[in-house]
Amino acid sequence: MALTLPRRLRRPLTWLARLLPLAGIAGGVAALQHVRAVALLPVVVGITAWTVANYVVNVLRWRSISGRDLSLGWYTRVFAEGELLGLLTPQHAGALWWRARQLSRTGADRAGVAAELTADRLCSAVTVVAALLVGGAALPGSARSAAFVVVAAAAAVVVLTRHRWLHRLPTLEPRRAARWVGYSLLFQAGYVAFVLYAVSAVGLVVPAGSLLGVLAAAQVASVLPGVHGAGPKEGVLAGGLMTLGASQGAALAVVGLLVGLVWVPALLLGGGGLVARAVGGVRMRRRVVPVAPVALSPLPALSPLPALAA
Repeated sequence: MALTLPRRLRRPLTWLARLLPLAGIAGGVAALQHVRAVALLPVVVGITAWTVANYVVNVLRWRSISGRDLSLGWYTRVFAEGELLGLLTPQHAGALWWRARQLSRTGADRAGVAAELTADRLCSAVTVVAALLVGGAALPGSARSAAFVVVAAAAAVVVLTRHRWLHRLPTLEPRRAARWVGYSLLFQAGYVAFVLYAVSAVGLVVPAGSLLGVLAAAQVASVLPGVHGAGPKEGVLAGGLMTLGASQGAALAVVGLLVGLVWVPALLLGGGGLVARAVGGVRMRRRVVPVAPVALSPLPALSPLPALAA
């Protein structure tokens, strides 16, 4: 049964959905105000690690899970376009919506698309748990307990809803599952490198082991609802850096740098794809030339046939 919102709530929720991305952008801009001086080389290395991890490794994982007869270029373009939309929507929902829409246009059924995207998110969640197990030892007891509670709640939701999507997945072979998790681990490694180089770029020095614990908590916080630039993940990361001895300005500078740098490949790759798609659509519409109706002259009257002799 579909959930129908009361009419009096539709307009406020619509405006809330429009304003939340602006809140994320404003939060990122406010954090960027704390960036005083940045070393260029760590920034270049960090954004390169993020771009490879997010736009190469994650695309390969999605294509491996999908198993559809579509080119790698198609998956890369749709993923990049979705990432840009995800940055503008709460909980990165725009990315999933765009990927589902483009898959549906290829003829895929809705249930299969939902199962495919769910499996992709689950592979990412497995590595979040792994990051928590590895770096959680460096967290305070209360933070570690809260992180495990969030993970347990998310796992409960997955288990309780498994009857809706699990049977839609292709036959799960151990080798394929290991490949998917391996892609997710590579992504996490790229993300850790991205954060480490961002910390180095602002001149902040923190213990690597403790920083992994903070990153683990921030990854768990990303499960909670929020928008890019002003969500629980950014708050946990800034607070964790402050507990490691960083000043408030330095912690916000790291967060602002991370939030801002993510936009660079999203705009170049995703924005470029959306612009090319829009330009292609305009050209296709211009090629459709309306054909003027042709006036047909009336047929000449036929003379009656002569009577045949009996």
